[in-house]
Amino acid sequence: MFSFRLDYFILVTAAYFGVLQIVAARYRIRALSFFENHRLKAYLFGAAITVGAFLWFFYSADRNVEGKVSRVEGAQQFTYFFLGVSLSVMVSLLLNSLLRLRSKPPTGGARWGLEALRRATYLQALLSAFKRKE
Repeated sequence: MFSFRLDYFILVTAAYFGVLQIVAARYRIRALSFFENHRLKAYLFGAAITVGAFLWFFYSADRNVEGKVSRVEGAQQFTYFFLGVSLSVMVSLLLNSLLRLRSKPPTGGARWGLEALRRATYLQALLSAFKRKE
């Protein structure tokens, strides 16, 4: 049942992508948010992506099957979940960095961890970390 596995992977990727937009808007994480100064748009976009992913997953086929029928073991499901979440984070970081490629990186502030991502895109924070001399 290859399509179930692929559909589950797409569900996780899309739903987590939407959740990331909501969290980024709530905590003002510039590196993840596509709507930097429009929190309501980010909430609506994230909710639409997340709800849309679940609606597509559950209404596109009969998903009420036992594990023996779908042949997706727990370890496999964890693998698809982990890969979907990882892909969602990477796509969010890279797409947002590419969309804001020409914006000026902020000066000052934290240069490491999530605090750096509040003020700069992922690529800006990465370049800043490499330029830093210690």
